[in-house]
Parts: sequence; structure tokens; C-alpha cells
Amino acid sequence: MKSGAVIALTLVDAEDPARILVGVRDSKNNAVHPMVVSTPTQRVPAVVLEQICSGAAKLNIDTPLDLNFPEQVMSAHLLEAPKVHSRSANGHDPLIYAVESILSKKLGLSAPLEERNVHFTATPVSLLVGNIFSDDESKECLTLCNVRVLLENATLIPKSTPSYSRLFWIQEGEFLEMTRRRDLIGLEHVLGGHSAEYCVHGLCILSSFVHLNAL
Repeated sequence: MKSGAVIALTLVDAEDPARILVGVRDSKNNAVHPMVVSTPTQRVPAVVLEQICSGAAKLNIDTPLDLNFPEQVMSAHLLEAPKVHSRSANGHDPLIYAVESILSKKLGLSAPLEERNVHFTATPVSLLVGNIFSDDESKECLTLCNVRVLLENATLIPKSTPSYSRLFWIQEGEFLEMTRRRDLIGLEHVLGGHSAEYCVHGLCILSSFVHLNAL
């Protein structure tokens, strides 16, 4: 069975931390899971994920969560870790490196990052290990670390990128309800007529849910 390491972001607006960024994966550039709702996510070398999590303490989840279906979540933990600020750290820090990579490659912020018009605070907040399934019924075991990112100048995020055909902000309560229900009912005001479905292989969504549900 294949395995992989993934970083996912719970990306919130510094001016309104109740707003969370989600996107619809572009069908042309996401052949495995196209046209599904996701949080910003990127695969990384396993050593990078290990370095990011090395200084974090694993905490058990107090309230039992039903995270399976169709995912198979084998373990889920909250993480307690120090915050890292992009104003005082740079890409030599593995956490800053990983977040900047996602902001640049997936969210179209390479120029604002280079021009130092975007800053953020990053904190590892949850760690999930689980199996995901593809349309061909193949299975992959992923270790996924979720990082809460408090983003300044969040208005610089475009409405779409090559990775996401649509990017939009929803309220924390809407995000939690979407995950509990496993559907997009109630999000018509941001999705409009856009064709999208819930990310059925949603360890990225679930990792944010684990964090937000504990707040």
C-alpha cells in the first residue's frame, strides 16, 4: 500500500478569524479528486512533516468524533505547538517553508510573498493518520498535519488559481456544519451554480474539523 505525507491549512483571515478559506479543486489540474471542496493542501517529503511535528505535543481528543466514512481514520490527535511568525522566521524553518509553498503554489501568492506584502502566523494544530480511497479502489495511507494559519492581507488571495477553480471564505460554523453533514447544503450563497461536491476523501477537511471542533 502506498503512503504519503501531507500538510493541510486551516487558513483564517487575520482581520476576521471566524472566516476560513476553502476551494474547489480544478478539474484540469487535479486528476485524482477533481471538482471537490478542500482546504489548501500539499504533499511534502515525510522528513518535512516530521520536522514540523517534532516540537509538538500530541493531545488526545476529549470528545469522541465519528471521522470514518468513507475515510478510515486510524488515529487523530490535537497538537500543542509554539506559534511561528513569518516576520521573525524565514524559509529555513520547515513550517514557514511548507506554508509559503502552499500559499505560493496553490493560492497564487508568490508575488505578494516575495514583495513582503503577506505575513502570517502558523501553528500545527492536529495530526491524522488514515486511509483514503481513489476511484480505481486503490488505497493510500496518509499522515496529515494540519496547520492553522492566521493570514494578514487575506484580500490578496485571488478568486481562483490553477489549483482551485474557485476560492471562497465561509464562517467557522458553516465549516463545522458542512463537515458534520458531509454535504454542501447551506453554502449556495458562496458556491452559486458552481458544480462541486463534498471531498469524499477528506482527511484535509477532517483535520481542520478536529481542530475547530475543539475550540
